[in-house]
Amino acid sequence: MAEKPDLAIPTELLETMTTFNEEMADAGVLLDAGGFLPSSVDSYRLVFGDRSGPTIMSGPFDLSKEDHVCGYWIVKAKDAEEAIGWAKKVPFPQGQLIIRKLSDACDLGKGSPGFIERQKRLRTKLLENLRAAEC
Repeated sequence: MAEKPDLAIPTELLETMTTFNEEMADAGVLLDAGGFLPSSVDSYRLVFGDRSGPTIMSGPFDLSKEDHVCGYWIVKAKDAEEAIGWAKKVPFPQGQLIIRKLSDACDLGKGSPGFIERQKRLRTKLLENLRAAEC
C-alpha cells in the first residue's frame, strides 16, 4: 500500500468547504461527507463476471476517460429540487457535481419481515465504528 501523499489543500478552500458543510449540518440535511485521496493512491476496481473470481484493476475508473473524484456528500433531501438547491451552493471554483438518489431500508425492506430492524441495528454499529475510527 502506498503512503498517504501530502494533500496540500489550500487553507482558504478547507475553511470555505467546512463552513458549507456546517451550514448543511445545521440545516439537518448533511448525513455524511468525506474526501478522497488522489485516484493514483491505493485505488482499485474489482470486476465480477464469472466464477473464477473478480478481476482486480487499478483505479476506481479509467483515468484516461474520467476525472478524479475528490469527495462526496450524503444529503437527506425531501426531493430532487432541494438536493439541487444545496448542490448549487457548493463553493467550487470549478468542476462538476453528480447527484444520485440512495435507497434506504424503508425503500428496500417493505416485503421482508425484520429487515428494517436489522438495518437499524447495523446503522447503530456503523456509527460506533465511525466514532472509533476518528483521528
